[in-house]
Amino acid sequence: MAQATFEFSPASAVDLAAAPAGAGRALPAPVTAAASAFDPIGHAIGWDHAHHRVTPPLCHLDEHSPVRQGWAAGRAAFGTRTLRPTAAARQWLALRLHAWQHGQAFEGVQVNPAFLARIDTDLCPVRRVPLRLCSGSADDATVGRLNARAAYAAGNLAVVSAPVAAALGAADWARALAIAERLTSAERSAGAERPGCASPCWPASPRRCRTPRPRCCHCGCCRPTGCG
Repeated sequence: MAQATFEFSPASAVDLAAAPAGAGRALPAPVTAAASAFDPIGHAIGWDHAHHRVTPPLCHLDEHSPVRQGWAAGRAAFGTRTLRPTAAARQWLALRLHAWQHGQAFEGVQVNPAFLARIDTDLCPVRRVPLRLCSGSADDATVGRLNARAAYAAGNLAVVSAPVAAALGAADWARALAIAERLTSAERSAGAERPGCASPCWPASPRRCRTPRPRCCHCGCCRPTGCG
């Protein structure tokens, strides 16, 4: 039975005799971490690029890149038996690549090309403007996460315009809650300061009133106050 010889195996007597006098043993070439480490996620992304006949971005075509290695392996395996590269498939690959680059979780069961095609829309749900594709303008459609701290999951993705996606990415739930509370307080103060209103429109402890008094003004924002 043949036995594998490892680099740390001691040299045999035959090898020592065949070696020239005074010559030391040749050391193996150093192996870099990029060449030795195997990234299954990056390899799978490259494999799916090949399966959909899509070339990865140039920055991922280095020979040590897991994406490039998976792409090369996929091309050798699929050959010409590839899938049609639809717009949803390209978007799906781009999302996975972006999540992998930034170390963010990606839910790969529900988030697929069919799901992205289903949530596609012609109108931005926030700015209410028509969305475009790869026009280089602010109206370009993009898939953004509603909560930047959560994963790329089916319930956390929406198709919006580029500025909205940038705002969502920089958003913070605590900051959003503080803004909402500040706006609510400002609306209450504005209602209380209207002419004819002698007290805040929304009492701190509302009670059921059997005989409500007339409203203090005609602004339409005051509740009946007081009890008969």
